[in-house]
Amino acid sequence: MLPRAQYDWKHLRFQDYKTVDEYTSVLFKIVSMMELCGEKVTELEMLNKTFSTMHSSNMVLQQQYRERKFTTYTELIECLLLAEANNELLMKNSEMRPPGTAPLPDISKLAIEQKKESNLVQHNNQPGSFRGRGRGRGGMFKAHGRGRGHGITPGFSRGRGRGRSVV
Repeated sequence: MLPRAQYDWKHLRFQDYKTVDEYTSVLFKIVSMMELCGEKVTELEMLNKTFSTMHSSNMVLQQQYRERKFTTYTELIECLLLAEANNELLMKNSEMRPPGTAPLPDISKLAIEQKKESNLVQHNNQPGSFRGRGRGRGGMFKAHGRGRGHGITPGFSRGRGRGRSVV
């Protein structure tokens, strides 16, 4: 049993397992077999085994975990399990709306915008709400009397007035 446990220990790699739980289960099984055969595995050996067998793409994480100076394997596993749970949550969120895609419109805002648009349409269709330019009393161009030089063209005077005509 001891040679088999030592062989398994030698070839155990953190990166070969999908979850922290799977790795931890196999690690504790191997450690139990080794201890049953009289060989002691220390906390430091378990920590180093885990750090040294992380995937090469996780080198920065490995260094960060080493700098935290965990004293027990349990502390490291708690931290790894939390990181794994957070990563799973991020992946689920990413799958719901992949990067670069627009979010779905907010239903409550959409309903408010539709209500505003329907009010505008109803208001503009009411009879007499828009009479047009220059129609009716007090339109855009209000006459101040005929021929008195109060026309709409500045500096131009018709009829009796003091002003000069500008050509």
